[in-house]
Amino acid sequence: MEKFVKNIKLKVVLLFLIPAVGLLYFSSSYVYQNYRLYNKSLYLESSIEYVKKVLAVVRNLQKERGLSIASLSSSHFDQMLKKQRHLSDNSVHALKELLLYNGDKFETPFQERLKKIVTELDEISLIRDEIDKQKLSSLQILDKYSKIIEELIGSSAVLERRFIDDEFFKTILSFNKILWLTEINGRERALIAYLIKNSRYDISIVKRVLKLQIESESIHRLLQKMMPLQIAILYQKYLPKVLERHYEHLKHTIIDHGDFSIVDKQQWWQEATDYIDRLFKIDQEILQRILVKKDYLKQSTFRSLLISFALWLASIGALLLFVRVFTKLLDDFVQNLKMVEYEKKFYQVFSEFSEDAMFLEDESALLHSLILFINKTEFFAFSYVLECETKRVVLSENIPVSLAKELSQGRLEGFIKQVETQKQYLIKQFSLQMPQKIEGFLFFPILYKGECEFILIAALEDLSQMSLKIIDLIYKMLEIYAYTRERIEQQAIEVQLKKELELLSSTFDAHEAIAITDANGHFLKVNRAFEKITGYNAKEVIGKTPAILKSGLHNVEFYQKMWHDIKEKGYWKGEIYNKKKDGTIYPEILSITAIKDE
Repeated sequence: MEKFVKNIKLKVVLLFLIPAVGLLYFSSSYVYQNYRLYNKSLYLESSIEYVKKVLAVVRNLQKERGLSIASLSSSHFDQMLKKQRHLSDNSVHALKELLLYNGDKFETPFQERLKKIVTELDEISLIRDEIDKQKLSSLQILDKYSKIIEELIGSSAVLERRFIDDEFFKTILSFNKILWLTEINGRERALIAYLIKNSRYDISIVKRVLKLQIESESIHRLLQKMMPLQIAILYQKYLPKVLERHYEHLKHTIIDHGDFSIVDKQQWWQEATDYIDRLFKIDQEILQRILVKKDYLKQSTFRSLLISFALWLASIGALLLFVRVFTKLLDDFVQNLKMVEYEKKFYQVFSEFSEDAMFLEDESALLHSLILFINKTEFFAFSYVLECETKRVVLSENIPVSLAKELSQGRLEGFIKQVETQKQYLIKQFSLQMPQKIEGFLFFPILYKGECEFILIAALEDLSQMSLKIIDLIYKMLEIYAYTRERIEQQAIEVQLKKELELLSSTFDAHEAIAITDANGHFLKVNRAFEKITGYNAKEVIGKTPAILKSGLHNVEFYQKMWHDIKEKGYWKGEIYNKKKDGTIYPEILSITAIKDE
């Protein structure tokens, strides 16, 4: 049966293990996906903070670049340049401080780029020294600042590293391209201002401007294809078609026609700056939208992470609960199987004992058979029989008589007295460490004719295995024991009676005449000696009284005294004259004994 139970356990475990593992796998995958999404939101949070700082630095450096070029031709811009450098320093300091405390949050490859950016930012002070000493031309100033700004704008691609969905990716990409437009237009502003200032058509400068216009047109085409609807509406809000056409017309008039008189340097600077500021406002609003989306994403992914983690824990809890419930059900099933097996054994033993008891003719052998068959069930660790009157151990199985006696006079004494008094079975639970661990004891009184003759004491290793069916079967075995005891006793009486009858029969066939009558004196049986002496055969006298033998020689008082002695004393003996069938009178010594029905 143990092999059968192991096979069931293995099959059921395999049956439920596969879906359980699948459940854990998918719930774990769901948790992991939400965890990654939450990490993306945290990474996005750091990235946005970085891009905000970069945006401020780019804007300030672009203004500083333009004012630095303008200051070469007029001291009118010196004071404005000084203020702008202070604003640039503040934005650069804020960016460096962010990198100092949060730089480790970025991926390792990007951290290498950040090191390069910090190095580039450190060169700003060197560029300023060269400008103040007038060692740099306008184009050199433009190139040096543009190099730093390009590196900063390129680093804004950090937002693209972990995009959430396609729309989010397009939003980030639009932000980046519009930021590039600010830089392209910033360079155009400086180069065209240079042309207006010198009032001459410098082909090298014009080529640069035309190259920048090609880049700008390429970015505009790309934006038209990929900009999400909300960004397109935002773009139209800050840069209406009318304004954009006017600005483009102004640039083409200066570059394509070389008409430097259409606008003075100050007006051009104002027009270009306004256009660039509008682009910056678009990017700032895009960044603000990204921040809102980031906050929503962070909250929603955190909630999803908590929910998925709770579901994951719930799935593990459900699996553990199932394992526990299944184990309990399986244990109960195994226990029931064991009980069925034990009950089958008890039924078999009950049948064998019933059959064996039919042929037993000795009380001691009957008791020994009872204990032997009970232990044959292998239900009890050990058992023994105690005589009620003497408290003597008369039989024991799997336990020495000395140890059984010690238990009876020690820990079990009170229970034995209780069973002997109440004449009812008793089950008691208490631990007892022997060669095997005992959990409890079963006490059964063995009654005969209503009196406690013996007590059966059996030790149980597992008290939970005891059932009412087993107790009922033991009761039935004890009933068979009592019935067999009565049968053996009756058989002994019958044997004794048979011996007495045989003795009586040999006495009845003696040479002396013997007659048996009932209480009224009617003959029931006579022996052959009676027939021979009296001349009457048995058929002639049975049913009649001894009056047929009266000789007439005795008076009434003689017979009255004789029957009086028989009734009072139960016995009479004396000489009497009787008459045979042929009328012959003969004397005899007569002995009469009264047999009373007790």
